[in-house]
Amino acid sequence: MRLGKTAAGPLSYLYAMLSGRVIALLLSFAGAQGLKYTTDIEAAFREAQKTRKPLWVMVSATWCGPCRWTEAQVLTKPWFDSLIRPHFVPLKIYAASGENNTPGSEALVKRYQVRAFPTFLFLYPNGELFYRMEGAPMGENGDAPEVCQKWQDIVKAALTYQADLPRLQKKFEKGDRTPELVRRYFLWALSAGDSVTLHKTWEAYLQAFPSPRMAWLYEPQAYKHLQAAAFRLPAAQNYALHIADTLQNLLPHKIWTEIYEPLLQAHLLQYLQSEITQLKAQSSPDPLLQAAENTLNYARTLQERFPFAEPLALEQISDLLLKSEKDNHHTQGFLYASQYVALVKSIGPPDAEEREKLADKLNNMAWHIYEHLNDPVALWVAIAWTKDALSYKPDAWYIWDTLGALYYKLKRKKEAITGLSKAIEIAKSQKIPEKQYQETEELLQKAQELE
Repeated sequence: MRLGKTAAGPLSYLYAMLSGRVIALLLSFAGAQGLKYTTDIEAAFREAQKTRKPLWVMVSATWCGPCRWTEAQVLTKPWFDSLIRPHFVPLKIYAASGENNTPGSEALVKRYQVRAFPTFLFLYPNGELFYRMEGAPMGENGDAPEVCQKWQDIVKAALTYQADLPRLQKKFEKGDRTPELVRRYFLWALSAGDSVTLHKTWEAYLQAFPSPRMAWLYEPQAYKHLQAAAFRLPAAQNYALHIADTLQNLLPHKIWTEIYEPLLQAHLLQYLQSEITQLKAQSSPDPLLQAAENTLNYARTLQERFPFAEPLALEQISDLLLKSEKDNHHTQGFLYASQYVALVKSIGPPDAEEREKLADKLNNMAWHIYEHLNDPVALWVAIAWTKDALSYKPDAWYIWDTLGALYYKLKRKKEAITGLSKAIEIAKSQKIPEKQYQETEELLQKAQELE
């Protein structure tokens, strides 16, 4: 696939808005325009210092789908301007976008450790971060009630932390470890704090809430905070893996899987990278292949506790080997990929949500084969995977693109033209930006010139 503090007035106003009449109120600004923001970083900070208003910063990337959706569906809405501008100086920038980067954006991204796109930063006028949100609320359109409500919740939380953070910090540093203060300060550190503060608040959080049941008495969604902490702190990751069996008895299976599948994926990737480093230091003849085998064996020891451990390991090591520069790695990567596909297909019929995920995974595997292997047997196997993916997700233009590309590499002119043409047709019907399927159109032209 190519692919300072506010006065009580604004806070009181915002709380009043959360009364259920808010969506109708926000959507009633018929004559207004969308969010009026600046794209000049220095000008935005000057205005914030002059007006003593905090900043709302949207960090976008030109290639980011959720960024484009938010720009088109939310920032253009009158209700969003009415939600943001009374409280913040709005700034929107592009980063990680090459020549389209906003001047100064890379320094800002480094300063605030932006890890994903879009990221929304809420800053005091002096530049100190008091709230962060990664990802964008999305729905049927920008006026969808769930999108409006989510943004109201975000702004409410941000304004609350803007007002409360200095008090939380001061009390925590003086040794206050009451559960509610620890919980709120930990959640802030999880969202916006540096690693040292997060480590301190994590230790305090475990002391205040030594068991998941105690944490959930204060907050039913506490398990989500555990997952977020585990991605940022090794100590939290070890703790989360240690209590996995306990949580499995407390949570619905679907929620437990949603927590531990990405967590274990990250854990196995760390294990794989650690093995590669150690084997290189030991002058292993082929550290990548040996690390792959060691990681797979380790994953199999976890399989009884985590049924997705072996498939995750196979997916990661095949991806790594197929991207290697060595031909023998490509061959072994294909064998691991074949084991992965056979294993996931043997688990049983997936539900609708799992089918879409499986379709994308099969497509990714097939695309790696297209990019790195010329062996006809491997290419035909990848075509079979792509057809399986289309049976789960028939309207995915990028999977048709993969199918057409594989046929092109096999010099199957008719099938290549059919697959690539279908990809373009679906992309146009779904209003996909033309730039995204430009390479598909170029490959179609080459397919039409095949003998």
